[in-house]
Amino acid sequence: MIKVNRLSLRMTVPIVALMLASGVAMYFFVLKPVVATVNYIMSVEEQEYQLAVADIIGRSYNVLLDKGASHNRQATLVAKAETLTLLENYCHRQGLDTVVVEKGKELFAYTSHEGRAESGGLLDGLFLSLSRIKVTSAAMQFDFEPWQWQVRFVQPHPHSLQLLKQVRFAYGMAIMTFCLVFG
Repeated sequence: MIKVNRLSLRMTVPIVALMLASGVAMYFFVLKPVVATVNYIMSVEEQEYQLAVADIIGRSYNVLLDKGASHNRQATLVAKAETLTLLENYCHRQGLDTVVVEKGKELFAYTSHEGRAESGGLLDGLFLSLSRIKVTSAAMQFDFEPWQWQVRFVQPHPHSLQLLKQVRFAYGMAIMTFCLVFG
């Protein structure tokens, strides 16, 4: 039978309990609120992007309707081309990777990073697993029925995810520091 030194046990148990309590407190009072805040920021950004894309496409379509040329194939093609140019400019400014699909065919693809594939895994979204909490990047889709367009876009590196990475790093460093100091 192993004999336990009561003095070492009295010294070790409070230190281990303090480390566990600190880790749990940091998880509930720092990490979870930051994750909730980042999710909120990403949902607000997603709504802003969707509204902007809807506005760009809607304005072009309304101009076409105002001219009474919505049934004119040539005028519709010109309006669509102008709309795609406006979308490309917007996506470039916002750093969004974008694909426009019309009737199941890829009509337009824009990626903000050179050397990256223009389609494929782009639409799947980005996932970050953080202490058993899943955080998804801003992967969005907007459907425009009059032209049968599906506009899919993703912000490859949302600024809010950078905040999460920094908090995750700080969380890991704090736990490691506790282990080194009290371990």
